[in-house]
This record gives sequence, C-alpha cells and structure tokens, in this order.
Amino acid sequence: MIKFFMQKPLSDIAEEAEQRQLNVQGDLWEAIAEIGEELLAFDARLSALEKQIEGGGVNNG
Repeated sequence: MIKFFMQKPLSDIAEEAEQRQLNVQGDLWEAIAEIGEELLAFDARLSALEKQIEGGGVNNG
C-alpha cells in the first residue's frame, strides 16, 4: 500500500518555528527575571550580614 503524506507549506513551518523561538525567548527572559530576583534577595541578605559583622552583632566564638 502506498501512503501519501501532505507536507505543510514552508510558510507554515516557518511560522511555527518563529512561534517556538518566541516561546523559548519568553521562557528565557522569565528565567532571567527569576534569577535577578533571587540575586537581589541574596544581596540584601549578604548586606545585612555584613552590617552585623561590622557592628559586632555576630558572635564569632
């Protein structure tokens, strides 16, 4: 039995590829934003610890 497959037009394939690329870019920007938020929180905690150490608020012994 011979099967015939209809191929999608190249324009449809190109549109799908572009949409996938946009989705991936969106996911990457979302991940970058989350990493940025985590870095800001880490920086705030680090600054608080530095202030405690400078002020003698941490018991080192």
